[in-house]
Amino acid sequence: MVDIAIGSTIKKICEAAKTVVPEPLWPDPDKEPLPAPVTHSIVRPPPNRKERPAVTLFSLWTPSGHAEEPEEGKLPEISNSVTRWILQAKESKKIFVKFFSKNIGSFD
Repeated sequence: MVDIAIGSTIKKICEAAKTVVPEPLWPDPDKEPLPAPVTHSIVRPPPNRKERPAVTLFSLWTPSGHAEEPEEGKLPEISNSVTRWILQAKESKKIFVKFFSKNIGSFD
């Protein structure tokens, strides 16, 4: 044990510690085994997407609120204000699609 005065500076404390603590044993770098090879890859960000044209030919509609079942052959009261739904497991939601076109043809 080394006696160190309370008013000692940090320099004196470090010098006293050097006399007590032995010098570390450094391994010989030529005798140490090499680490296993490592493979790195460069991941590039995906290219920027072009802006998509607005969807104008159809709209999605859902029954609004807890409406009762409509009469045979009639649609329930529907709204297009809700555009996102959270469905639980094995839950379903009716969605009506209104399609509009002035031209006759095939649409993708």
